[in-house]
Amino acid sequence: MGPWTWILGALVLLAIALPAAIMGPNLLRSLQERRIRAHGMPATAVVVGMEETGRRFGIELVPELVIHFEVRAQGRPPWRASIVRIPGAAEVPFFMPGRTFEVRYDPAHPERVAVMP
Repeated sequence: MGPWTWILGALVLLAIALPAAIMGPNLLRSLQERRIRAHGMPATAVVVGMEETGRRFGIELVPELVIHFEVRAQGRPPWRASIVRIPGAAEVPFFMPGRTFEVRYDPAHPERVAVMP
């Protein structure tokens, strides 16, 4: 193998690894939320706060947000849960503190919730 083979291999690896590192966490969160929506237990959640993660995306540098909830489900004491979102400008007011949502939660990991459409 010549040096060009190693360079070409490194470029191919970089072309695969870079998008996976950037998009991977969001893809995994999306798949987890889809699973919770399909198989989770119903609950109601009230937004208690939100904060930026420090990461920004896209040309407009949209901030990634962590939205904190107090979740209530029948037969359980209230608990805290959070979701991570990269919201559009129109979605930010949607998640303002005090807003109530129907959610589903993973009974094995109640801190994992998915907002229902």
